[in-house]
Amino acid sequence: MPRTERGAPWLALRRLLWALVCLLVAQASGAHTRSESQSSWQIDGTQLRAQLLLPETELARLAVPGQGQPDDATLLRYLQAHVQASAGDRPCQASPGARRLNAVAGYRRFELALDCPGSDALVITVRVLQDQVRTHSHFARVRQGDGQFSEHLLDAEHPRIVLGPAHAADQTGLAEFVWHGMMHIFTGIDHMAFMLGLLLVSRRLRDLAFVITGFTVGHSITLALAVSGVLRPQASAIDALVGATIVLIGAEIVVHRRQRAAAVAACVALAMAALAAASAMGWSGVPALLLLGTGLFSFSYLHLAGQLVQAQRLRLAVTLVFGLIHGFGFAVNLLDLHLPPGRLVELLLGFNLGVELAQMLLVCVAWWLGRLLQRHLSATAPALCRDLAAAVLIGAGSFWFVTRTLA
Repeated sequence: MPRTERGAPWLALRRLLWALVCLLVAQASGAHTRSESQSSWQIDGTQLRAQLLLPETELARLAVPGQGQPDDATLLRYLQAHVQASAGDRPCQASPGARRLNAVAGYRRFELALDCPGSDALVITVRVLQDQVRTHSHFARVRQGDGQFSEHLLDAEHPRIVLGPAHAADQTGLAEFVWHGMMHIFTGIDHMAFMLGLLLVSRRLRDLAFVITGFTVGHSITLALAVSGVLRPQASAIDALVGATIVLIGAEIVVHRRQRAAAVAACVALAMAALAAASAMGWSGVPALLLLGTGLFSFSYLHLAGQLVQAQRLRLAVTLVFGLIHGFGFAVNLLDLHLPPGRLVELLLGFNLGVELAQMLLVCVAWWLGRLLQRHLSATAPALCRDLAAAVLIGAGSFWFVTRTLA
């Protein structure tokens, strides 16, 4: 039996399996950035003062159903109940003066003050939004009276900061940011959809190695450039472009399935041109020139992909570009944490390593599940599976791209 026929059941199974996965997760269409908040703490004798920065998209989870954002008084009461401290076994008491501070658009900043009775080991507990989102993470920076800083990454399992003679050992380290990077992939529905799309367009392990290599190199470059301050991404534009990459992966499947490269490329380019026009009229926060450039790139890529029998090298270059975009998406996540410059290399390395581990785990599990189930798939299913996978990816990616462009 020719190699292409022998591999047909496995190829078809992969498409069916990942189409079903994408279909299940497409409903969760929020931004790829994880649920996060942050705070800065100042310790001055027995006085403990905190400023908490909270995204309004996350605060909406605290609203009464059918109503808008909770008001400031409600949020202050919530924060005072979920942000606590103690010195030894004695709880700190809330001081007068809790208030809302000015913040950038899309965020709310609040200040709390606590009086702590004594100088025993201080324990700060932050349980903000953890009842609403189990995977919510909170990044805290603490400055003590002697000027010493420490950073802490908190979650539902580890909500406490312990400060005392051995507090330096409690700082967030490499392992915590490895985990943070892994969870960014596993809780980012659009990033997972993109990785599964790469599997769908890779017929052989060699093809998959090409696309993973390009993607890894690309996102490593922009992640480092953005977090180090060389480049500063616009979060709304990056979110939209991540959706566009998913559309292109699905469109490439259609190109190879239907041999209609020119028609598919024209449809995608025209859709992006329409969004660029909407941006030019002020209906979008994403620059019109960026959308036009994305449309031109999409047309060229899809048209060229349809002309090539072996597109591995082209895909390596294109996934490098896709990786550059997703790397900025990862960077938006880290920039919100305001990482300390002195530990930037260590924490960036940990986060990037976590992203890579999560991607490889996702790919390996997908590959293994496909091989396990391939015997149960009819040899006539490949065409249907490819069409279904393409439809799901294009639909989900288009939804993300359009809603994030017009947000």
